[in-house]
Amino acid sequence: RFKEWHRIISGCFIHLNYTHLILNMIALYSFGVFVENSFDYVFHEKGRLLYVLLYFGGVIFADIPSLIKDRNNQQSTGLGASGGVSAVVFAAILLNPFSKIYLMFIPIGIPSFVFGPLYVAYCIYMDNYGHQHKTGITLIDNASHSAHLWGSVFGFIFPIIFAPWLFMRFIGLLTNGAIS
Repeated sequence: RFKEWHRIISGCFIHLNYTHLILNMIALYSFGVFVENSFDYVFHEKGRLLYVLLYFGGVIFADIPSLIKDRNNQQSTGLGASGGVSAVVFAAILLNPFSKIYLMFIPIGIPSFVFGPLYVAYCIYMDNYGHQHKTGITLIDNASHSAHLWGSVFGFIFPIIFAPWLFMRFIGLLTNGAIS
């Protein structure tokens, strides 16, 4: 609104509260180590740079729809690292679709290729209907589901841009895994 474009990046260093920060950092660490090592293997000397670009690119890409939608909303905060963290999580799904994702307090792991579409559907639903559910139940959770969604999209597509064969590998893993 006031041409403070630096907020697109600086917002990822500010969080709503300690719980928000801790959850983002746990997710980033849990998936980030695998993705960073995989990027080193796949992209060699460019791996670390591409990993950093994945994270910050996810932050920026995820914020663009909210910036457009909320351009005149002075109450919009645009804070947190969720877009970048979602990008890292979905890069991990691309790289290892059969890894298990464990949600808090649920002892059973969900295969990441199942978790991914469910998570995207949840983000779309919450972004569109979360604040105005027809049953009268308020589903406000102060999360930017749009940032989660677009960060996820970015994280899945970004590695494919630099190594298109990763998509065919992903499809091959799903196909072969379903057969065996």
